[in-house]
Order: sequence, then C-alpha cells, then structure tokens
Amino acid sequence: KLTDEDLDAMWWRHYGLFSAACWEVLGGLGMAQTMVPVIRRLYTTKEEISAALKRHMVFYNTNPWIGSIIPGIMASMEEERANGQPVDEAAIQGVKMAMMGPFAGVGDSLFWGTYVPIYIAICASWAQSGNTALMWLAPIVGGGITIVSHLYFERFGIRWGYRNGIAALQNLQQQNLLADLSTAATIVGQFVIG
Repeated sequence: KLTDEDLDAMWWRHYGLFSAACWEVLGGLGMAQTMVPVIRRLYTTKEEISAALKRHMVFYNTNPWIGSIIPGIMASMEEERANGQPVDEAAIQGVKMAMMGPFAGVGDSLFWGTYVPIYIAICASWAQSGNTALMWLAPIVGGGITIVSHLYFERFGIRWGYRNGIAALQNLQQQNLLADLSTAATIVGQFVIG
C-alpha cells in the first residue's frame, strides 16, 4: 500500500525529528510526525489514526542519521498490522525501543564523534588559511556536507528499513554490522585524535 511518495514524505518529516523535542518524550512528537504519511495511507477511521499516532508519540531518542532505519521498519510493521497480520502495539513498541539504544551509540560515535569532526577540521583549516576565498567557502562546504549527508543517510535508512521490515534487525545482528561500524568509528576517531 505504501508508495515512494509516502516514503519520501516520511523522509522530509524525519529531517526535523528533534525540532519539537521536549523532555517528556524527546523525539516522540517528531517520530509521530514522521509516521503521519504512513498512518494516513494505511488507516481510515478516526480511532485507528488516533491509536497509531499515540503509538508513535512515546519516548524516542536515537541518532537521526543511522536511526532513520527505525521509522522504515515501523512503516513496514504498520503496513503488516493494517493488512491483518498479527502485529500488536507491544511488538511495534518493543522493536522501536530495542533499536533506539544501539543505533544511538553507533550513530553518535560514527557521525558526531568521527565523520563530522574530520570534515569540520578540514574546513576550519581553510578558514584559518588567510585565503579569502577559502575563508568564505569553509562554512558553506562544512554546512553543505552536513545537510547533504544527513538527507542521504535518512532517505537510504527509511527505504532500507521499509524494504527489509523486521528482517532488517535480524540482518544487522547476523552480519554483526553495528559492532563493525562501532569498531571502525573508534579506530578512525583514535587516528583523528592522534
């Protein structure tokens, strides 16, 4: 039932995931907002829509870049639920809660602890070079890399999570991908610090 347009609408909404963060649910409101295109496509009655929104407006906190896989998986699970599969609210919440922590740890160390400091350090050296053109170019390139890579990873994550559904979590565990990413981020981070 879900279309590419629905997934792209999720993607754009997910970019502002923490723009309405509060201490009670952190990114819960942003997660509910991200899921609106899915909920509108899958459910028709006011009660179903309300229940689905409430289901996603609970505590949510993870890295938005790597964690974009989570709303993709949630969309897949919501679609299964709408199609009559035995997917209950507890399963949806359980999968979401189980993935938040690992994706936060890996995503924060990979992006905020490794990737971003590397290119910001390069741009900072441009800004301090004394070359006027590089001084103006440094913040534009630094900000542009952040925005473009954030959008790319979020779009990829949502689509990959939706396409693979709950099997995405099993694939990540079987391939030990999260542990490998964490190790790689630690090694690169140590080189940068050195």
